[in-house]
Amino acid sequence: MKLTTKMITLLAIWSISILGLQAQNVAGVYQTDFNEMTLQQNGSSVTGTYKHANGRIEGSLSGNTLTGWWYQSNAKGRFVYVFNSDFSAFTGKWSYNDAEPSSGWNGKRTSGFGGSVAQTPPVQSVAGIYTTDFNEMTLQQNGTSVTGTYKHANGRIEGTLNGNTLTGWWYQSNAKGRFIYVFNSDFSAFSGKWSYNDAEPVNAWNGKKTSGFGGSVTQAPPMPSVAGIYDTDFNEMTLQQNGTSVTGTYKHANGRIEGTLNGKTLTGWWYQSNAKGRFVYVFNSDNSGFTGKWSYNDAEPVNAWNGKKK
Repeated sequence: MKLTTKMITLLAIWSISILGLQAQNVAGVYQTDFNEMTLQQNGSSVTGTYKHANGRIEGSLSGNTLTGWWYQSNAKGRFVYVFNSDFSAFTGKWSYNDAEPSSGWNGKRTSGFGGSVAQTPPVQSVAGIYTTDFNEMTLQQNGTSVTGTYKHANGRIEGTLNGNTLTGWWYQSNAKGRFIYVFNSDFSAFSGKWSYNDAEPVNAWNGKKTSGFGGSVTQAPPMPSVAGIYDTDFNEMTLQQNGTSVTGTYKHANGRIEGTLNGKTLTGWWYQSNAKGRFVYVFNSDNSGFTGKWSYNDAEPVNAWNGKKK
């Protein structure tokens, strides 16, 4: 009897631990300081719209904290929402452009399920080669993270797939901007829009697949962990990881980074109290160190930024 009781207790503790590790669902409708907001979630990726100046958000959920960017017809900026224990409300902050969020943006759920996300639906594969309005494009995919190159002005894209919609940024040698692609039911083609800089995409960018597999990605390859503390060319850096999303801080001018891991390569943006720019880190075989480059603003990274795990 005592043994049975102990086994039941251990099973209960194990079940609670597993539930604690599952991603929380923040999808739903909230009443916020900027009117009603509707959030959608795909794994750790969260998008939403709110009824103020055509507002929308794009962010990444880590634990009970959602961080990202808001966009309106008149401005844009950063935000951070910290959800309470049952994910029925959040305490938030916002800022203009890349400033540290400091102004209040709170919300309370009015409808929608807030339990745990026990299973993510299969992610569709968009990897392949497409003929597009801007010449041939090749897409690679890692979970919901999609990158690609196309044969026009050294073009490349970086985006996130949510259902059949891919949103993100394009970069060329002469300009940059946003895009949105909506794939058809069998993911053999997309209807897309693009814009310069942060304007709402309105110009056509359509594509049709010419080769590549378009079925479901039932299981992503094991994700290497780059989380840890590193000695780098800009002092000590601490990295945190949630799937392909990586954030970190480093001890130089209040430095922080936000990036996406694709295989052994981490790309993204660095932010300091005095400047910002892009970076790329390529990790070695056992992820104990990286060889990196950085640049100011949107220039191609060329300056050394190397690190070794402590």
